[in-house]
Amino acid sequence: MTSLLALRDAIASGLAADARLVALKASVSVHGGDFRLDDLQRYGKNAPAVVVSLLPVDLQTDATAETWAECTFAVACVAKPRPPADQHAVCVELVDAALRALRGSFWGQGATYGLQAPRQLTARNLFGAGLDKVGGIAMWAIGFHQTVQLLDTDDGVPFERWHSVLDPQPTDTNRPHMEDQGELDQ
Repeated sequence: MTSLLALRDAIASGLAADARLVALKASVSVHGGDFRLDDLQRYGKNAPAVVVSLLPVDLQTDATAETWAECTFAVACVAKPRPPADQHAVCVELVDAALRALRGSFWGQGATYGLQAPRQLTARNLFGAGLDKVGGIAMWAIGFHQTVQLLDTDDGVPFERWHSVLDPQPTDTNRPHMEDQGELDQ
């Protein structure tokens, strides 16, 4: 991954494409950080909703000078009443689907791109957290950690080896000999 926002957006795209969440007609979006009451009201209008937010990040540099980001993510699952099920049942369905999608996912990147699987997945019902002021919505928060290597390349593919040869002596075609050879991590 080349950036933290790229990882957050990949998580949201992965959730939006998950068949379980598609079947629940969940709108999936990203959020800029912690949630305020007015944010919850806005997402409640589009419920059922799943909202991905990047929270604290701890940067670490290993012995090879590689930079790793220990990211904490929150995924808010928001539901409102949808007969015949109440908002709490709908919200638990969202949580179940999101947890299954999160577990073990590399968001199309894989471990070769410096991404580790999500871990320490937890889900908490936020009933009684002031949501009664929002009016009829239920909300659960899923928290998890995912570690990513922050790469300095534009495409997210680290260069393993690249070799270039330039011989200024003209060849029999009266042009200098040039040769590039590269091997990229596949």
